[in-house]
Amino acid sequence: MHLEWYARTEIGRIRASNQDAIGCYPDLGLFAVADGMGGHESGEVASRMAVESLRGFFSESAAVEGARLPEAVGFANREIFDAGRPAGRTTTRPMGTTVVALLLSAEARRIAWVHVGDSRLYRHRDDHLELLTADHTRFGARFADGAEIPLDLPHTNELHSALGIEANVSPSGGSADWKDDDLYLLCSDGISGLISPLQLRTELAAPTTLEEIGTRLIQRALEAGGSDNASVILVRTAR
Repeated sequence: MHLEWYARTEIGRIRASNQDAIGCYPDLGLFAVADGMGGHESGEVASRMAVESLRGFFSESAAVEGARLPEAVGFANREIFDAGRPAGRTTTRPMGTTVVALLLSAEARRIAWVHVGDSRLYRHRDDHLELLTADHTRFGARFADGAEIPLDLPHTNELHSALGIEANVSPSGGSADWKDDDLYLLCSDGISGLISPLQLRTELAAPTTLEEIGTRLIQRALEAGGSDNASVILVRTAR
């Protein structure tokens, strides 16, 4: 399997800091986006810990398997939870993050994904755009049973789940076969919350490089006001 990929994160026009983090580890077939919460310093720490913990988990694992993604996310959650509650302190600093991760297997021609919060994974295949993750919000909960997730799923600030908030977390995810020329978009809500599904489909269908597509997505988010940090990872599969 040959992978093309491109990643970029931008602070936007409003925020004082960038609490998003991106992780691209093509040697592992692993890609992740995290969107931190809890004040700029804590949010930056939490999101960075999330992607680095995922990389560390699979770097030290004997087998990089999609079935272990929930376990890897649980490991990351515990690290962030413990970091926000240092031993010997009676007060804590709120620290949390969303995360969405994609793992690709060349041998099995399979992908697996996992997410907590409202960072999203889209797939563009045969000129058709699909949203593969249902946000952990009141609206997203309606599609937790595996029903097709609408592209216009509303964004809200009322997350039901995030890494680092509780000692244990219940991530959502799935797996599927991959086809040649599938294009996957992992993004924070600074992209999906500001760019319409029609605009996303138009950009992902463009016959150009991933760098150009990623640049255009960031530009569209900025043109829409740039009210949040904006992060994209684009991954294309091919033989």
